[in-house]
Amino acid sequence: MRLNTCLWGGIYNPIIPVFDRAPDRWRLLHFRPRGLDIARGYMRFFEPDVIVEAEPGLGSKVGWVPGERFIEAKRSIPLDEFISADSDQRISFASGVDVSAVHSFLYDKEFKYQLKREEKVGIMRAAAKSDAFFEVVVGTFPDDPRLAFIERNYREAFHPIELDRCADTFLSLLKEPAHTPLSFTRHGLEEDYRRASDLRFFVFDPMDAQDVIDFWNLRQFDRDAVPIHLGWFERCVPLMRGYIEQNHRPIPGNPFGTMFHSTVEFARSIPQEHAQSLATTHFRDLPQGSVSFQLWYPQIWHDGNYRLMSRPERVRLTAETGGVNTTISETDLHVTFPTPVPDFLKDGHWYRRATRANVIQPGSTYLARSMHEESTSLQR
Repeated sequence: MRLNTCLWGGIYNPIIPVFDRAPDRWRLLHFRPRGLDIARGYMRFFEPDVIVEAEPGLGSKVGWVPGERFIEAKRSIPLDEFISADSDQRISFASGVDVSAVHSFLYDKEFKYQLKREEKVGIMRAAAKSDAFFEVVVGTFPDDPRLAFIERNYREAFHPIELDRCADTFLSLLKEPAHTPLSFTRHGLEEDYRRASDLRFFVFDPMDAQDVIDFWNLRQFDRDAVPIHLGWFERCVPLMRGYIEQNHRPIPGNPFGTMFHSTVEFARSIPQEHAQSLATTHFRDLPQGSVSFQLWYPQIWHDGNYRLMSRPERVRLTAETGGVNTTISETDLHVTFPTPVPDFLKDGHWYRRATRANVIQPGSTYLARSMHEESTSLQR
């Protein structure tokens, strides 16, 4: 997770757990899925183009097949080879875009000439030893000395406020959002969740590795998920109740008077009795229908519907889009169009290899069919 603060879009890089035997928390009623089937389900859901193996052989263990390589970049990378240095000690990543390009661009365009900064920028005062709450909420830079330049540049460019690891810091960030190491990784990305989602609070234990991974991945398919530290639950209750009451209002344009509602989801490490006690004690007097409680995690690894509920869809991310009207030559089937490039990469200084994918989407089914038919006739 700390390494992802150094990558553009890093907040959306999923973490896929791999184990041979599924722990009890993965049990579905009386059925316990196989551990490797869960990992394979994650792979189907996220459809990664590149995998980074925390341990050698994990990719092949879950049936990862890189497929054809049309570019020079590797599609399977050991974690200890993700960072490399050339003969001049310049650092590069095996995949993705260095977030320093974003920091540099924003400094030149927005922060360089500000005399009084209206936007708040934060950074954690110290790294945690066991509690990963702020790793998933704010982001913490790695302590790898090779990457120290990224944090140093971040501090010099934005002069961030140092934040303490406490409940007061989290509550202040909810009331007054700030730029953080993780939020900068989202620069220029348009997020299409394709499904409307209600306000959701995710209560989890940040010292439980699986809980942390669950929230990290939750952002892949839920736009409005608010993390809640289990140890700070009572401190957060007044703010949660206020959000739930504000959110409980009629849905615009709905003729049946349906209201927005909120969900409080408890992570799987929290015993059911404890979760029910927290819900009953702190939320029982809220307006009827304003909030519901969830004791299970969406079955994103399950192939198909479960409990008559459809599986979530992961977010679709785009950085630069553009339409172009052009004609297709009937002699050589050659089309020329401008290549979309994110604003902070347009000078070409930051990349010397493939770092992203451009997708062509035909404007009509007729065009797509015509191109396919002409291509087929040439093959014959």
